[in-house]
Amino acid sequence: FLRDFDVVMLGNVLQHLQDPIGALICAAQRAEVVIVTESDWKRGTCDDVPAMLWLEDSAPYSWYQVKPRMVESVLSALGFQSTSVSFHEQRMMKDVTFEPGNPAQERTWGDGRQIPHFTVIGRR
Repeated sequence: FLRDFDVVMLGNVLQHLQDPIGALICAAQRAEVVIVTESDWKRGTCDDVPAMLWLEDSAPYSWYQVKPRMVESVLSALGFQSTSVSFHEQRMMKDVTFEPGNPAQERTWGDGRQIPHFTVIGRR
């Protein structure tokens, strides 16, 4: 495969796709380094699940809870020689709309909670 990119970053997108593994494979085949950051809503309750969870109705904008072991496994199968995993939290920010000539207007849904996330970095 041609490596078109030095780095590909997937930031909180895999959970929203019908085929997160396929998307990860397509991105990883074109890069020397892959960075995947995803929210981990189920951290602490489903940490022994190696792949991903189907979320059904509990998360209307997400299909899956992608887990770091799955990301590492896919990258390893694609020839990435090293992977590292780190964990952090990000604040759920309020949704912001922008109108020309007006300052940003905040909507009401973000409540400022700290959401657990993981980051997997794979290097060829």
